[in-house]
This record gives sequence, structure tokens and C-alpha cells, in this order.
Amino acid sequence: MEHKIIFVTFKIFFYAEGKSNIVKELSDTLASLGISTEVIHLNPRNFIKLQSIISRHKSLATVILVVGPSSLLSLVVMAYFSLLRKVYNTKLLVYMVQPTLLNTGSTLIKTLTQGILRIIGVDKILVQSKGVYRILRSLGLRAGLLPSGVSTEKFRPCSLEEKLHLREKHGLPAYVKIILHVGPIKKGRGIEHIMPLCNCPNIMVLIIGRPHDFDAKLVKEATERGCIVYNRFFKNIDEVYRLSDVYVFPTRSIKNVVDLPLSILEAMACNLVVVTSQLDGITTYWNNNPELGFYITYDPSQIPSLVEKIVKEGKLHATTRDLVRPFDWKNIARMLLIHIIDVYAK
Repeated sequence: MEHKIIFVTFKIFFYAEGKSNIVKELSDTLASLGISTEVIHLNPRNFIKLQSIISRHKSLATVILVVGPSSLLSLVVMAYFSLLRKVYNTKLLVYMVQPTLLNTGSTLIKTLTQGILRIIGVDKILVQSKGVYRILRSLGLRAGLLPSGVSTEKFRPCSLEEKLHLREKHGLPAYVKIILHVGPIKKGRGIEHIMPLCNCPNIMVLIIGRPHDFDAKLVKEATERGCIVYNRFFKNIDEVYRLSDVYVFPTRSIKNVVDLPLSILEAMACNLVVVTSQLDGITTYWNNNPELGFYITYDPSQIPSLVEKIVKEGKLHATTRDLVRPFDWKNIARMLLIHIIDVYAK
């Protein structure tokens, strides 16, 4: 039977780039495999659009895949999807890439979230970490693992010659060690843990932020401390990874990242040394592995001293790409299809 997969993200209050990138990659990859897809960034203006799309394709085996949700309002809106599922005989899956509501410190919000998920009657909830998977299973809900992915064709290692060429192209010095972080520069992201590296000899800290999502005071502080900060869109962001030596991810707050951050996968695909805070989405798939150039630390304040030690000891040869080969988007898309087949089989 022909399938139609409708991806839905919530764009009611702000633009969630990580979730939107995941949707785009999954949708494009499935389309390349011959699967019909459509993407809706849901807001109050196009809310009714979803019903017309489902109605138009009701002859197909339609699957609504909701990516998110990270607010109680978005969970309430999903009750509407549940009604559509009954009217048009569709399947409803939820991909909780940022399960803030289940991991929050508030018992009330946790209870409300769990109750709403039970009432909605989701066919299956997909998550990125074992911790959230266990929570959902303990509630008697159908759940499955679906990690983030990476284009291993676009994000690739490079030679020293290419690295030096890219540094010249982007106006960066040739013979310093560049420590990279990619992501919004705002509170809760742990940017303050990167800044001390600016005091280390032969090290340059490069932070690639976003033009629409940053804390001006934090940007100013990072710049004054010596960080090179770009709050702009890079069309070829893969080049920025390739010209760097070490990728750092200092975020510990689950409120500010998806469970398995895309930038970590992208850095690993480029064979960078990676130093990251401990997140459940990371430890679900990998352990601390210094021999491959992959470091996990529970305390992000230890990242500067760890990076400085790595640079001083010359441990900049990494084989982190080997760890992410199975996470190519084509494999992740096939995993999603297996989950969908499982839903129809039961």
C-alpha cells in the first residue's frame, strides 16, 4: 500500500532550528527513497491546512509524524490530530526529539504530560534516548528509539592541505588549533564554559551562532574574552567543521537541546576530536572513548582543562567518523519506516 507521511512541527512561538533540520533531512531522504512526504510547520494560520491535506490523501495509508512536542500547548493541539486519525483512518506517531516535558523537575507538568499522552492515544512515540524510552514504557505506552542522523557525504574528513585552504578562504589563521562550537549563543547553552579556552596559548575559539536567536550580552562577553563569534548563516557549514581541530559541546540543560544534537554528529562525521557534556542521548549510543578522540564529561566546567590537555599532548588525531557511519540519514529514514510498518502490523 502506498504511504503518505506528513511531518508536523510546531512554530507557534519560536523557530526551533534543530527540529526543523531533522524534519527536512528525514523528509528529503524518504522522498529520495520514493516515499511521498509533506511538511507542515504548524502555526495558528495554517492549523486547518492539516485537515485538508489529510482529506486530500485519504486514499493513502497516511501517517502523521509530529516532531517535538516541547510544550503543554502543543500536546493539547495533538488531541486534534487524534480526532483526525479516527476520522480519516490515519496513524499518529510522535517523535519526541526534545522531551523536556517528561524530564522537567516539575511533578505537576510530568503528570499532565503523561496523562495527555495516554488520552491522545498515540500509535507510537519515538525518542532519541534510552532514559525517555524507559519512562514511556513504564507508562504502558508504545515507544521506540530513533536517533538523529547526519549526511556522511556532506560532512567528511579533509586533508591538511584542504584544511589550510579553508582557513585562508574564511580568513582564519593557519597554524593555531581551532576549537569550534556551533549553536545559538544564549543562556543555558554553556557558552561560558568555552570562554576560558581563549586564554590558552596557540588556541582560537570559534563560535558559530544564529542571526535570529542569540543573547547580545553573551555575544559581547564572548567577543571581549577573545572568542571569534559569527552570528550568521553559513551555507557550507561543513567547511567550518573541516577547518577546525576540536569540537566542543558544553550544554547540559535538556531544555536547550535535542537529545542527540546534530552538531555533534556533524563534527564526528568530519573526524574531529569531540569533547561533549554528558547527555542521555549521547550515552545511549556511545561511551567515553579517548582512543578514538571522543570525550564525555559530566561537568562542562572541566571542558577547558580537558581541551587544553588534549592540545598540549597533541592528541588531535581522531577516528570519530567510524562511530557515526551507521547514523547516515538513509539509515535513520529506514529505521523510521520500520517503526511505521510495525504500527500497521499491530
